[in-house]
Amino acid sequence: MNKSLFNESLNYIDHKTISEHIAQKQSLGIRRSALSENKGASSFIKRPVGILVAILLIVAMVGSVIAVPLIIKSKNKYQAAHDQGIPIEEVDDEGNLKFTQITDQGVYDETGEHFDDPKTDIYCKMLNTIDNFNYLDLKMKTNQFFEGETTIEYKIDIDGGRANQICYENGETALETFTKDGFVVLVNHNAKTYNVKYMPVLSREDSPYIPLKDRITTNPEDGIPSHDRRKDITNCPFSSYCIVPQDLTFSYLQDFDKWDIVGETEYLARKCIVIEGTTSPYIAEKHGGGSYKITVDYETGVLMEFEVYGDNGISRYMYVTECAFDAVPVIADFDPDNYTGYKKTNY
Repeated sequence: MNKSLFNESLNYIDHKTISEHIAQKQSLGIRRSALSENKGASSFIKRPVGILVAILLIVAMVGSVIAVPLIIKSKNKYQAAHDQGIPIEEVDDEGNLKFTQITDQGVYDETGEHFDDPKTDIYCKMLNTIDNFNYLDLKMKTNQFFEGETTIEYKIDIDGGRANQICYENGETALETFTKDGFVVLVNHNAKTYNVKYMPVLSREDSPYIPLKDRITTNPEDGIPSHDRRKDITNCPFSSYCIVPQDLTFSYLQDFDKWDIVGETEYLARKCIVIEGTTSPYIAEKHGGGSYKITVDYETGVLMEFEVYGDNGISRYMYVTECAFDAVPVIADFDPDNYTGYKKTNY
């Protein structure tokens, strides 16, 4: 799925319900049935009111055709430059779109693609964490979610197609997901609802490897970089905050001139790489800080610690507080009897 820098997702779920779509279709069907009960279009137009309606419809159609050019969005400076044959870098004075083009192919083994250059190698690992573990039992806390602090627990078995994610909002259980038998179940404690087929389970076959050199390409239509993301097979909707950090990696590390590996450290008994850097102006404005520190698990590329620094100190953070990559986690199954009084939904 190709997306530009300005379409950063972080795997948020669209909560527009299927029932809303069904209601719209039913409403449309009712209107169509009402029209079909008339004596046909010809008899409708013969009536004075029908003639007036027909005239108004024609006027509206003509007006809409005239108005279409007026509502087309104007092109941004990058698209305009591309149309004039001007290289994007000549108008990207602030470096919002700048990225380091990987041209070499790495060496492949059973654990994936590897590079001799340390920066390229850790960058690759962060974009491909799902290839570097199967079992994971992890807990983290962050201020990037709700107001206040959010704690999230993950228990994952990728090959087994099972997972359990629990999200606590300021200490109170807010959301839970249970993955088993081909579907992810969502429990919303705030709304007192649950959905037993919230989304289908993804497997390794659904997320093939993408060579690092193909991860960022220039869109031929507008000259703006596009990012190719792999599907998240952890089946945990909020795993992008630390376990599958593709969006953060693209946002913070795509321009190698803006960051450096400053050392190694041990974090929760794991060998980790410490990265420090500065953000692009766009990310600085969006995330509230112009510099950052990232601590990355050396073996898997999983994000262990993340801090963004603004004028008043740390503006964003994420800290892994517990983790186990090797032990088989105890994964809970969904049981509707545990949620009496909750409404079953179809969204």
